[in-house]
Amino acid sequence: MFTGDGCIDEDEFSAVCISYGITPAEAKEAFNKFSQNGTIEVTRNVFAKYWQEFFASEDPNAPGNFIFGKTSFE
Repeated sequence: MFTGDGCIDEDEFSAVCISYGITPAEAKEAFNKFSQNGTIEVTRNVFAKYWQEFFASEDPNAPGNFIFGKTSFE
């Protein structure tokens, strides 16, 4: 599962999210949001940028807001 290629893929991300109680569908949706439907390779640097967005962005649609797999906060 964890390939060691330096990138987070959908299966890796989903496995972690699911282990914390996120549904597979929501984990997939979250990954698609921050990988822009698979067009962005989620490297360590990209993921670090998303952490900054999670804490600093005021944009609710910023990709960093989905790093924990949640797509809805209702």
